[in-house]
Amino acid sequence: MSPDAVLALIRFVHFGGVLLLAGTVAFRRRIAVPEVAVAISGRLTCWERWAVAVALASAVAWLLAETAIASDGWISATEPATVLSLITDTSFGWVWSARMALAAGLVLAAWRGPDMALETGAMLLAFSLGWVGHGAMMAGAGGLLLSGGLGLHVLAAGYWAGALPALAVCLRRGGASYSIEATAASVRRFSRRATSPWRWWSRAAC
Repeated sequence: MSPDAVLALIRFVHFGGVLLLAGTVAFRRRIAVPEVAVAISGRLTCWERWAVAVALASAVAWLLAETAIASDGWISATEPATVLSLITDTSFGWVWSARMALAAGLVLAAWRGPDMALETGAMLLAFSLGWVGHGAMMAGAGGLLLSGGLGLHVLAAGYWAGALPALAVCLRRGGASYSIEATAASVRRFSRRATSPWRWWSRAAC
């Protein structure tokens, strides 16, 4: 399979892992009411660990695929000197090495905590995707503005689409592990917070 085709698949997997991580952490910590959050925290924590592992593995694979595209194919992608050259000599390499380091730190945070570090890191990992692809094509202040806007777009997608699986768990277990009232309150909080970026960090009751 060509590097371009593989990269398309890797991008899908990486975005999925990052969005699932951001959305699941947000739902568990910011959206679900305490009664619901406690009841489903085991399931969501497991998802978070898998999501960050997928994000890190796909980030490494993405780097290798980009190396293959920029050089002579898959053989060059296995040469440390070629990979190092891409990392040190290109803006993508600098951004991607920082993202891989962040993802590696999130693996530790997912297993060892604290939750605040995991949540903040997940937000940064999603936001930093704005500096990949179209966001990196424009230089200067315009490029910075474009990248920031794209980063916020990805972050918003994570806190909405990425939280949908957690919302589904909340709905499925409502009335069994916790009350219907708690389920309804969590759904209302999802509707208000996950679709309103300025409410993400708010702890006020909805």
